[in-house]
Amino acid sequence: MDDVGRPRLSRFKLRFEGPDLEQQFLLAYRAAARPWIRMSLVVALSTVLGFTVIDHWLLVGPRLARPDIWRFGLQLPLVLIMMLLTAPRYLSWYQPAIQAAAPLFGVGTVLMAVEATPAQLPLVAARLLLAAFYFYFMLGLTFSAAVRTNLLLIAAYATAALAGAIAAPVAIYSLFVLVCANLIGGAGPSWSAPIVRRLRAAPAVCYGRSRT
Repeated sequence: MDDVGRPRLSRFKLRFEGPDLEQQFLLAYRAAARPWIRMSLVVALSTVLGFTVIDHWLLVGPRLARPDIWRFGLQLPLVLIMMLLTAPRYLSWYQPAIQAAAPLFGVGTVLMAVEATPAQLPLVAARLLLAAFYFYFMLGLTFSAAVRTNLLLIAAYATAALAGAIAAPVAIYSLFVLVCANLIGGAGPSWSAPIVRRLRAAPAVCYGRSRT
């Protein structure tokens, strides 16, 4: 394998030296990952709708209308748009779109936590943990994008806590759990998987280049 066809590891990402090879790999990977990403978005849709039922039927305390605004006005449209972008004709738009949609979805979860009553808050805040792992493992985000998204999620939650919108004991506990989740997610397969994918694809990519 020559230098052009060898994946080059930098501090945060692994890329093929040649731009044509990198583009060829990305197109092949997106097509292969499409069924998994689409299934993950179906799960995300089911989760949004499932929490809607749970919030209205099982959570104690008054029912507030504003969380439904974030749920149906922000999170649900984002999931539906991302599902549309997994169609083959729009697949090239998925990666830049999900890197914008994922932080917005996380902010929506923080806004719902802000609107929760003290009795509801620990349960609602627990969803941030689900979101953190989802960003790392389920949506096809690059490692750097998943880290960036989770850092924005932590920053949004910490800002709400500093503004007094979230009780300090719950905020401290939730932030510690989020940091631990990111250490687990960031140090695990989400970091090594992109490297393994490129190393496995390198012979096939170079073989395709040699035939052109």
